[in-house]
Amino acid sequence: MVQLYLFGSLRILKDGQPVQNKLSLKAQALLCYLVVTKRPITRHAVAGMLLGDVSEEKAKISLRVALSMVRKLFPNLLDIGRQRLAVAPEATFWLDVDSFAKALTADPQAKAASWQETAALYEADFLTDFHMEKALQYEEWLMTERAFWQQKALGWFKLLGERLLAERQFSNAVLVLQKQLKIEPWEEASHRELMHLYARMGQFEQAIKQYQRCQAALQQELDLSPMPKTTDLYERVVAARQAIPPLLPMTDCRFVGRQQELHQLVDMLL
Repeated sequence: MVQLYLFGSLRILKDGQPVQNKLSLKAQALLCYLVVTKRPITRHAVAGMLLGDVSEEKAKISLRVALSMVRKLFPNLLDIGRQRLAVAPEATFWLDVDSFAKALTADPQAKAASWQETAALYEADFLTDFHMEKALQYEEWLMTERAFWQQKALGWFKLLGERLLAERQFSNAVLVLQKQLKIEPWEEASHRELMHLYARMGQFEQAIKQYQRCQAALQQELDLSPMPKTTDLYERVVAARQAIPPLLPMTDCRFVGRQQELHQLVDMLL
């Protein structure tokens, strides 16, 4: 069984064992392109995309070596012709990108376990640390794919977060918001939502830390400070923290079994 994980760092498994290190960088790049696009491509086009400005003879040799590596490791995965290359019609493999795309079109009322599995698929951006120096066409393709899947994931996470909030699944909503911030760490609205959720759950220290994360992200990404309404929420969280005693499970029973009252009290204070 061949498994390819392209969200995050590249992982290629064969019968459960990692094998990506048995392929050169060019062979990895070629394999990723073919399994994602699933379109035939000419040898000439592949050589131009992966190798950039090199002589035609050198490009042919380099491509031949890369194809030989892939074919040796996965004999039945590619259809390698004299002029064109493609994924073989009968090839069987698992690709996280395909599974994620399929899940995005599934019933939005799917079981909790299903959305958790889907969220776990998007581990990080598409081939997040994969680069091909001097192969500008390939780098452009990578950037396009990353941006495409970022937007797909963000849209899905936002819809999922709204659903979880409506169902008052606050802990799960926190996990989804954290996923969103991995993609857009500068998005203040998500930071504010997390701060509010932490406060509603009585986790005031986490809410305060979230504001500090927001500050750091904005400074690093945009060289900006938080908006006044974000700072205002932070100040109200600090005030609420002083007004409500910390929740200490097993030793402080004042709010055990009274989460609804805690939520209402925090809402009044925020």
